[in-house]
Amino acid sequence: MAVNGDLRNYKDEQHNNGELSATVVNERKRLGWKQFALAHEAGLNERTIQRLEWGDKVNEDTVRKVMKALRLSHKQGAKSRRRKSHRDQSYSVAEAASELHGQPLGFGKFLRRLPGGVLQAACFDEVLLLHITLHAMLIVDGDPNAGVELDRVTDDAVHAIRMQLILEHLRRIAVVRVRYPRDPFTDVPEVAWWTGHPFVEALYSLPSELKDKFMGLILRTGDLSVLMGQMIVRSDAEMEDFLRRVGAIDDNIAELLEWFETEHGDSRKLAWSEPIPTS
Repeated sequence: MAVNGDLRNYKDEQHNNGELSATVVNERKRLGWKQFALAHEAGLNERTIQRLEWGDKVNEDTVRKVMKALRLSHKQGAKSRRRKSHRDQSYSVAEAASELHGQPLGFGKFLRRLPGGVLQAACFDEVLLLHITLHAMLIVDGDPNAGVELDRVTDDAVHAIRMQLILEHLRRIAVVRVRYPRDPFTDVPEVAWWTGHPFVEALYSLPSELKDKFMGLILRTGDLSVLMGQMIVRSDAEMEDFLRRVGAIDDNIAELLEWFETEHGDSRKLAWSEPIPTS
């Protein structure tokens, strides 16, 4: 009987793990996130997310962090989750924009106030992206009560904001540094790559044409996994060192960005100007 009971418990556990795995995969894909993005938002490493999505057993703290990053609960239905998530996201956008109208570089401050989950979701959620675009226009115009004429909200304007959101996401994972203009619809942000980041080192090791191609792709999508194909052909020792360094950065993002701001940026302008030394 004990054996049968153990087997039944094992089957129940496997079923629960599989159900959790499917839920996480489906919600992550609905948000348009890659595994590394979910790992970043949950404060975990990518390998832990992979284990969870494969149905491996993980501890409750890991589940709690992932659920919080995805704004999920085992007891909520999918529709109610989405309504709550979108309502919370919209409130976060409005809160981030408050008191920034007409401020010099107010747009940069606006982006940096956006929570990570909102930032990620807006890259793929057209309604949320439009909401952020409208707030950005009001910040640049300087009058929150004037409203925005709909004919100003063009595809080009929405695309420009999406690109800024991707750059901000990459800035937060310490891959690029960005100087945001006051007006994101007429001026192009200045971008510098942190060559000390393992992904950027891999990028710069490529032939010039490939490097430019991958750099453009990363800036359009925010997806660093395009470089993994270049990494897996390296030796096991090189790959192990690469993953160790990426993991160390993922585990200390907040501290790294604070250090970058203090040592290599002008916190009053909320922008970097000089390249970060590579040594």
